[in-house]
Amino acid sequence: MSVKFKDYYVTLGVTRSATADEIKRAYRKLAARYHPDRNPGDKRMEEKFKDLQEAYEVLRDPDKRRQYDALGSNWKQGQPFDPGDFFSRFGGARSGAGTGGRPGGAAWSGPLGGGFSFETRGGRGFSDFFEALFGGLGGGRAAEGFGPPGGDNGPDPFATEFTRREQDAGFAGAALGNVETTLSIPLEDAFRGATRRISFMRTDPAGHATRQTYDVKIPAGIREGQKIRLKGQGSQVGRQAGDILITIMIASHPRFRVDGDNLEADLPVTPWEAALGGHVGVETIDAARVEVKIPPGIQSGQRLRVRGRGMPRSGGARGDMMLRVVIQVPKPLSEQEKELFEKLAKVSRFDPRQA
Repeated sequence: MSVKFKDYYVTLGVTRSATADEIKRAYRKLAARYHPDRNPGDKRMEEKFKDLQEAYEVLRDPDKRRQYDALGSNWKQGQPFDPGDFFSRFGGARSGAGTGGRPGGAAWSGPLGGGFSFETRGGRGFSDFFEALFGGLGGGRAAEGFGPPGGDNGPDPFATEFTRREQDAGFAGAALGNVETTLSIPLEDAFRGATRRISFMRTDPAGHATRQTYDVKIPAGIREGQKIRLKGQGSQVGRQAGDILITIMIASHPRFRVDGDNLEADLPVTPWEAALGGHVGVETIDAARVEVKIPPGIQSGQRLRVRGRGMPRSGGARGDMMLRVVIQVPKPLSEQEKELFEKLAKVSRFDPRQA
């Protein structure tokens, strides 16, 4: 079977030498732009979003990335790819080949939004290229899957990456019966804590499927990459059930960026505020308003620290809010503003290129 090669690095807009953090940042930025909830009814955006998820599924996983990179940098997007030829030349074995399973997660069975759901058995969550290269995602049972955290309460626009991986004998060192997924939450939920609902479809050996729903408590101050464990709720292996492991991802925020315990944000200031100094009001992540002092002569890119307004720490303390100064010029200028700037240009001897 010949399929079209897909350049996942091009899809995410990163180089082949990109680090794991660079790949994650690129994915989060593009996923926020192309997410179907932000582009309702736009099939083109939905396809782009699915391509992003497929690319990230491969490049975030070191083993899948090494296997994908074995294709070589000479491949170009759109070229035909023969998986049989690839595996015979490189001596590899398809992951999941011979298990009878297809990729077990991330297939849409309806429009994103109110009809959002994930198929688990026989679903096509990935492209033909992905399936030709990797086969099944795990043990081939494809018996469980996650639905949207909104449950019966409606869609969850922040569940942007709800993929699953069943960990069994196909994954070295993995606990039998464990099921992994990622859950993307808004920064406000990571700050305050929240309860989110997930639906989990389980299929018993006889083929009977039942949906189980869990209310997952997200503790205040949780960080990206941390895991929440639902003990004993994973796949049944013999008499023992594995766990559900939920890795938290934090969705991009329009104002704040997380840096460890601190929250970073831009602080726009006028040229006269930067030159003369002053006080400005700034809204924090918890919707409080604090007054920030701007020292005279501050430059673009300098940072101001507001202590105790960052992410929660253990013991009740909080990190800081770091504000990066961005000097902005009024646009368009009124006639009076233009006249005043022209006067300043005549009297000032300041030349930043000679400073």
